[in-house]
Amino acid sequence: MASSQVSNFNPLKEQGAGSQVSKRQWVRWALVVVWMGVIFWFSAQPSYALPNFGAPDTLIKKTAHVTEYAILSWLIQNARGERRTWWQAWVTAVLYAATDEFHQLFVPGRASRVTDVMIDSVGAAIGTAIAMWRGTART
Repeated sequence: MASSQVSNFNPLKEQGAGSQVSKRQWVRWALVVVWMGVIFWFSAQPSYALPNFGAPDTLIKKTAHVTEYAILSWLIQNARGERRTWWQAWVTAVLYAATDEFHQLFVPGRASRVTDVMIDSVGAAIGTAIAMWRGTART
């Protein structure tokens, strides 16, 4: 990538909006960052601080994984705004899931699981599909 292309790169720039970043775009990206913070906060909880739901505990917690990453990828796709870049929203969410699992290695009583990243990637695919289906992503 040429240096002039690098200096002009702005991931927050709306298509057709020139060099100005709209307040709406800032809010969209802020929501992505806030949601990433929420995920990080939940992952930072030691195992003894987590609730135990009894028999359906695993199902409830894995459904939470799917849901939180569906929301994340939907927020990313909504912030990116271009339908043709749906895969970037999915990849970003999956990479965040992988770093989140790595983070859990350092939390007392928590573990890092590849299966959780796989479950999160399903959630990310669902969120991206919803963004595309509901038309929140602009062409």
